[in-house]
Amino acid sequence: MSFLRWISLVLFLLVMAAFANGVRSWEMLAAAALLVLVVFWTCGAFSRDVWFGPPAIDAECERLDAELDALDNTYP
Repeated sequence: MSFLRWISLVLFLLVMAAFANGVRSWEMLAAAALLVLVVFWTCGAFSRDVWFGPPAIDAECERLDAELDALDNTYP
């Protein structure tokens, strides 16, 4: 993954350098977007833990919700 990340990053920088020098096309824009997605993917930015936290925290929240619901049902 590290090799893919570095290759994607270098290619992205080359695409951005060409874009800065006046080479502008939809293909260059699409290539840049794809390379950014590959870099994010190889860094783990699309894993569930990055955006939503670890599953242990989700389980604790569900347990607390169940306790609060039980209290609501006990004391109407």
